[in-house]
Amino acid sequence: MRLFFDVLKYRKKILLIFVAVLFFAFLISIASYLTFSADDVIKVGVVDYTRLALRSGPGAEYSQIKSPSSGANLYVSKGDQLVIAEEERNSKGEKWYKVPCSYSETGYAYVYDDEYENFKIYNIERDPEFEDYLTEQGFPESYKDDLRILHYFYPKWEFIAVHNGLDWNRSVDAESVLGVSLVSASSPSSWKSTQSGAYNWSTGTWTSFDYGLHAASREIIEFYMDPRNSLGQDSVFLFLGQFYDDSQTLDGLRDMLSGTFMAGTVTDTDGSSLNYPQTIYNASKENGVNPYVISSIIINEVGSAGTSGSVSGNYSGYENLFNYFNINAYAHSGNSAIKNGLIYAGGSGTYGRPWNTRYKAVVGGIQWYVRNYVSETQISLYTKRFNITSDYECSIQYMTNINGASSEASQLATAYPDSVKSENVLKFYIPVFENMPETACKRPIGDGSPNNRLSSLSVSGYNIGPAFDMDTLEYSLIVPSDVSSVTISASAVDSNAKISGTGTVNLNYGANNIEIEVTAENGSVRTYVLVISRQYGGEDPSYTTSYKIDDDILKGVSTGTKVSDFLSKFSVTNGSIAVTGKGNSDIVATGDRAVIYSLDSSEYKSFSVVIVGDVSGDGQILINDIIKIRNHLLQTSMISGSEALAADVSGDGQILINDIIKIRNHLLGTDQIIQ
Repeated sequence: MRLFFDVLKYRKKILLIFVAVLFFAFLISIASYLTFSADDVIKVGVVDYTRLALRSGPGAEYSQIKSPSSGANLYVSKGDQLVIAEEERNSKGEKWYKVPCSYSETGYAYVYDDEYENFKIYNIERDPEFEDYLTEQGFPESYKDDLRILHYFYPKWEFIAVHNGLDWNRSVDAESVLGVSLVSASSPSSWKSTQSGAYNWSTGTWTSFDYGLHAASREIIEFYMDPRNSLGQDSVFLFLGQFYDDSQTLDGLRDMLSGTFMAGTVTDTDGSSLNYPQTIYNASKENGVNPYVISSIIINEVGSAGTSGSVSGNYSGYENLFNYFNINAYAHSGNSAIKNGLIYAGGSGTYGRPWNTRYKAVVGGIQWYVRNYVSETQISLYTKRFNITSDYECSIQYMTNINGASSEASQLATAYPDSVKSENVLKFYIPVFENMPETACKRPIGDGSPNNRLSSLSVSGYNIGPAFDMDTLEYSLIVPSDVSSVTISASAVDSNAKISGTGTVNLNYGANNIEIEVTAENGSVRTYVLVISRQYGGEDPSYTTSYKIDDDILKGVSTGTKVSDFLSKFSVTNGSIAVTGKGNSDIVATGDRAVIYSLDSSEYKSFSVVIVGDVSGDGQILINDIIKIRNHLLQTSMISGSEALAADVSGDGQILINDIIKIRNHLLGTDQIIQ
């Protein structure tokens, strides 16, 4: 009873402390309501230099980060906005900024800010009115920081959340269907799919699809498909509405086309003059489509030099035919992609075909594009590329190249002069999927062969079952009791892969699970499992111990006894002993089992541990053990088995009030429970 009186004695102090904690928590909540915390301020550096290298650490001695697809060094350019995660001074006293980088293994890179102040720093605080707008639109938290930055620099821009009702994983599944999403053959291996039909594990080669492209991996599809990876000042143009409006000017289009084959006027095949900017602008305006979008699509399709056979006018057998949008230009029926595109251009009837002049090809191509790819659902470059229906079909998508729309978005961003970006209301329609990951999907950067298949697996002198197949991961084998070791051999399909787990392996009696790991050049691991069962023909185990054993009940264990100390009290011949329990504690408790195993790992004998007074099974005698007995006596929660044996502290074969008294006296130190 003294314990209860002690609690009452200090109840006033406890109450005062409790009230003080509540009051302090109240003050904190009020302060956070009235002002934003430091976490609500985003520090952004705007590059004020021609270009700056991205490095793997804070110093010029660290390696420069490279693009895994091209191998070229990566830079940030004048005007780029970088979210600053940390500022750091190195041993030379130089200031470096740690910034997010999707091409870095750590997810961050470093850029240098020297005495010339290569950055202009902005501390962006939250705009309450814009915060309300983000909430009203229903943007998830993972979208908001990037949108806050864009709003700070371009306050007139509007960001519309498009809640498409599509499940994220099912949408990625749809885009991962073989042939729907492709990447360049020169892309890193982590960008390429290894699904059936996309990769041949026996030869280590990828299947070529349209234009020699390869099937895209799920990881790179997730990266480009995740809208949160395209909320930068240029990449956000992926979501710009592709309808015509007055912010799109002829002068702006001329600036965009400067330096490309569409920069000025050329002589058409019929002898007339063709002014590319004027023609594209007029046809786009007439058809209600953004001329900057049209131009970025053409450049992405046929290149800025205009040397593609689709628009050169001199493709053998199809001279003076043009297809600026590469319509129907994919390899089939034994023809190349360009040839099939020009066959379409030479047809008749729709969109002003045959396209035997550049003018007709440009205007007719714009009409075709608007008719097929500008609608309420395909409102932006993003939805033109990822046009997933409610049935999770990739319906009428403009291209298969997974990063094609992102390339177009970069070109589109450059078409808008800074004055137009700052002074006009540009509307961006940003998709929000159901069940998206909490954070943006990362860009895969691994390269090298992905081949982690074995070409052979064997055990010297024995036949494994089933017969080896590179796609079968589990095998088994039985050996006699006198075989104490075997020799395992394996070889990989790819010579660059590394194998572990082979060679001479010692065997225990019973089942031996042996893992053979194959690590591909790109780091991916595949594990084959070989279960070798060594037959047992020896004697049964024998054991001695200082603990009290009665049939299958083991007593005499002191409270707080560690498992290692418990096991040291046993001597086992022709076998082993272990403790199995209901928890993961390293203290032996009531309810644990001491198990004797034969040499073949089969269970020979087991004992239930009972620590008198430890009713709750935590290896100690505490107040909760009294509560367990009380509840049993009140019949609100019954105890049985080893717990009931532990509750019989008096040893009279019953659970009564005197057992509670004995535990209480033990806790008060007036009596001791003897194990």
